[in-house]
Amino acid sequence: MKKYLIAISCLSISAYAIAKERPSLEYNFPICGQSILNEKNITKVCATRDFTALEPRKRKRNWLAFLAAEGSGKYYGPIDRVGGILEFKNQELDMQGHVWDFSNQHNSDLELRTSNMQITNGVILNANIFLGGGYFSPNFNTKKQIGKSDEKVDFIYAQQYENESIENSFINKLYASPYHIYLRSWGGGILN
Repeated sequence: MKKYLIAISCLSISAYAIAKERPSLEYNFPICGQSILNEKNITKVCATRDFTALEPRKRKRNWLAFLAAEGSGKYYGPIDRVGGILEFKNQELDMQGHVWDFSNQHNSDLELRTSNMQITNGVILNANIFLGGGYFSPNFNTKKQIGKSDEKVDFIYAQQYENESIENSFINKLYASPYHIYLRSWGGGILN
């Protein structure tokens, strides 16, 4: 009987450890209408909840991890991801007044890899906000651009990022208290 109780206790503790979920940034936004950007119709998607990022868990030994590594003691478990990466194309993300707070993660990045996109009506706190994935504006005096080896007069200003354009990305009617905002979008901007 004692052996059965120990086995049941171990299973209960294991199930609790697996079932206990930490809140995560929303990634699958529902479609909630249409919007217009640069005189083109785009799909509007909407955030459905607030998000408070938890402090990342530190790697530490525990007996379940020890068992998972067959007693080697070398498994320390995953470290939680900080910040987030969201990809949008021809969409408006309406945050519907929701708040995303990264205060507990200390200098995390929220990267919006975008093309023909705007993010509106929300609050983002304490993150480095990257609008656009990897575009760097050219230096017109030196005719150089980060990531480009060409030094021609007709070099391409709007470079491609992973085979996709990163044009026309906008922040509009968004309240933010970021550490930094990086605008890396050809033809993009920050409005209102």
